[in-house]
Amino acid sequence: MGLFFAFSFALLIGLRYLSLHLERLKLDTILVAGELKNLDSKQIVQLSGVKLGDPLFSLDLPEIVRKIKENPWVASVKVTRKFPHNLMISVQEKIPQLVLSVGKFYWVSSEGEIVQSVHGQEGEADLPVLTGFTRQEMEQDPPRSREILKRALKLAQAYQSQSFTQSLGLSEIHYERAEGFSLYPEKQPFRAIVGFEDFEVKLSRLSNALEKLKTLGRSFAAIDLNYEGKAILTL
Repeated sequence: MGLFFAFSFALLIGLRYLSLHLERLKLDTILVAGELKNLDSKQIVQLSGVKLGDPLFSLDLPEIVRKIKENPWVASVKVTRKFPHNLMISVQEKIPQLVLSVGKFYWVSSEGEIVQSVHGQEGEADLPVLTGFTRQEMEQDPPRSREILKRALKLAQAYQSQSFTQSLGLSEIHYERAEGFSLYPEKQPFRAIVGFEDFEVKLSRLSNALEKLKTLGRSFAAIDLNYEGKAILTL
């Protein structure tokens, strides 16, 4: 019995010492890692709610993650303690892929999410603009709108993989409920009609047609790629 009490007393003393020691581990450096374009390190620290001098061991890491992820630009966050006095916050931002036009302009991320309105940022000025939506349509049927955004992103990615991307550029992706998607290159004045699906096949068809038309010196106003094995021109 005496041995048990002696062990318990020693354990309490040890825990007390450990507690006091851990309380002395104050935070003196907050490190922010990640490729940040729309946020900066200072904003990340402010979002975290953490302050220098906070006890390192008592920080609620899941709560810090939750607070930072409230920002619409944040895709993922990882927070780790770096003993004895540092906290590491690793942030991955959502990457804008399109600019959505619905009366105002909004960034659309690679996940098909509308991140926030465009307020004079210059970094993504060369992104194609997605048109054809109305705010009312999007509010009435959010799941369908999200699916169309994802299809538009898939189309933009397929377009960027083509050999003609550099010579044509891409100014606009236009959506119509009945006809689907059309593309408007930045550097040549024509419309390419690609519909709702099979974008890679249709864009390959566009590439072949452009090569042939180049040798013939032909210009055109629109090209419909929805017919298997051929492209229909409007002069």
